[in-house]
Formats: sequence, structure tokens, C-alpha cells
Amino acid sequence: MTTRAAGSPLLVARLVWVSLLVAPALYCVVLVLVLRSGPGSPSPALGDPLRTILLVLAAAQTLAVWFVWNRFVAPSGGGAGVDRADPQRAIAMHVVCWALCEAIALYGLVIGLIAHRLEPVFFVWGFVALLLLHPRAENFG
Repeated sequence: MTTRAAGSPLLVARLVWVSLLVAPALYCVVLVLVLRSGPGSPSPALGDPLRTILLVLAAAQTLAVWFVWNRFVAPSGGGAGVDRADPQRAIAMHVVCWALCEAIALYGLVIGLIAHRLEPVFFVWGFVALLLLHPRAENFG
């Protein structure tokens, strides 16, 4: 017995992608509101090394996303990649890549809460990465 979700896999992928695409903007808005709420207990001494660590992690995640996308998600016009008969695997690989991109935006929220400052590079990086990895019809048969 198999269970299938109603709707096309491409529609489901687009809905998931759009919800994840909105998340970096929401994280940024939340951080701005927290920063405006008044002085907290910032840790500027921890902020600079944390920023460097998170930038290295973001770069590593971007490389991982690139590898997974090129290895498991069918490139445009290519025959290799995801088995087009398996839309569940296609959406799973897309969601893995999107989650890794969204995590980069979360780094901006984390450093903002710890160091009590806005680091827009993480939000923009995560948002642009998500924009570049939009769901394409050819990946879903």
C-alpha cells in the first residue's frame, strides 16, 4: 500500500521553496526588532570570532549544496541526476539543498542575537542561494 500526497510534485516543491525563501527575510525582521527593543547583553568579544567561524561554515555549506545539487538534482538538459520516475527523491534532494541554504540565513540571526548587531551578509547569502536553486519542471518529470 502506498500513500501519495495530492497535487503535483512540482507544485509541492514550489510551495516548500517559497516558504523557505521567505524565512531569511523573516529572520532579518525578527533580529531588527530584537535589536531595537533595547540593550541586551551583547558579547562583542565573541561576535568577531563567531562571524569568522560562521562565514567558513557558510562557505562549506555552499560547497556541499553545490555538490548535492550537481550530483543528485538533474541539471538542465542533463541526463544524469535524479531518477525522474521518483518525484519523492527529487523533492527530498531539493529540500536538503534548500535547508542548507536557509541555515546560512539562520547564522545571521544567531550572530545577531549573540553579538547584538546586524550581519546582513548571512541573510543575503542564504536568500540568493535559495533564489538560484528554484524548482524546475524538468526535475520533476
